[in-house]
This record gives sequence, C-alpha cells and structure tokens, in this order.
Amino acid sequence: MVAGTLLSLSRSPHWFVRGWDFPRLQIAILASGAGAIYAWCCADGTLQDWLFLGALLACVIWQFVRIYPYTRSHPSG
Repeated sequence: MVAGTLLSLSRSPHWFVRGWDFPRLQIAILASGAGAIYAWCCADGTLQDWLFLGALLACVIWQFVRIYPYTRSHPSG
C-alpha cells in the first residue's frame, strides 16, 4: 500500500503506475486496518515497528488528503 502510494506520486504514464490513482479509499482503509492489526498483535515498540506504522500512517493521511476535495464536507467554492 505504501509502495503503491509512492508510485502514484511519479509522473510515469505507464498503466501500472497510474492504476494506483484510483483505489484511494480502498488503500486508505486497508492501510488503516493493517496498521491497527499490526499495532495490536505484532508491534514490540522497536524502531522498525515505529517506522512501519509511521509509513502506514503517512500513506493513510496522503490518501485522505487526495480524497477530501471530492467529499461533501469540502467547501465547494
């Protein structure tokens, strides 16, 4: 999910890269779920755990930043 988010930041016109622009809500939900499950059952508090959870959090925030303009709560003018 993080790699797909990073791929969508590139300017490559290749279909595989541009395909990551569309399932933003699904990516955000999966990253949130994966982070919650990992934090609940697998995280020991090591640096690698914090980096992984931070990467997932950054992925979720970026996806919601990209989704927000298309929601009803966004001011339309």
